Amino acid sequence: MLDGVEIMAEEKVKAESLHGVDRPDRETIFTSLLPQEKFVDRRLNMIEDLEVESEDPDSEENSGISATLHVTSLINSS
Repeated sequence: MLDGVEIMAEEKVKAESLHGVDRPDRETIFTSLLPQEKFVDRRLNMIEDLEVESEDPDSEENSGISATLHVTSLINSS
């Protein structure tokens, strides 16, 4: 559930990927296979790259990604 709305598993995976939940596991696997190489996080989208949204729902700055503000609760609920 996200903001009281049932969400699909695909959306949950996208949210977890956006927040890098699987990053430590990917780094461990990469390092075990290529110990001499430096791990680079190659996610296409990262939460750090998103602009902060306005709290005002009528604001033009509210870009439709308000769900990302609540994704941490989604991830922690699993």
